Amino acid sequence: MIPKHQSEEPQFLRVVHSSNQSIVAENTNLYKSRFLVKSGELLIPVAIEDIAYFCAYDKWTYLVKKSGKRFLIDEKLKTLEEQIDPFMFFRLNRRFFVNVEAIRSLCPHLKGQVSVKVAPDAKEKIVVSRKKTSLLKLWITGEACLLPQA
Repeated sequence: MIPKHQSEEPQFLRVVHSSNQSIVAENTNLYKSRFLVKSGELLIPVAIEDIAYFCAYDKWTYLVKKSGKRFLIDEKLKTLEEQIDPFMFFRLNRRFFVNVEAIRSLCPHLKGQVSVKVAPDAKEKIVVSRKKTSLLKLWITGEACLLPQA
């Protein structure tokens, strides 16, 4: 017979269940799920899933949606790296931080580097250093999501 102060659920299941709840609660607070972007007088929420990439041009950072619409934001790429889930986004170089779903192809470049084609198209060629190329390939296949990015 089970005492009234205990549930019928075994203790180890309650602990695992409690741990899972706290992990989920912690993970949902670790990374941003949306951004507020300005469009004229309006502030528009953009879900992280709708973002293709972030890019930096002339000291400005832009959020580019999968639809191709571009918004100026008040964040630096370095700050975004700490706010966005590394399973979804990868810092390609000093100017681009890309969603895995936006990558269309990798093309060999110079000396072990690759250039990355994204959708929607970027205004410039995106080249990834030799050092980051191997990590990028692992990340795309899901093998290196937890490795620290150099």
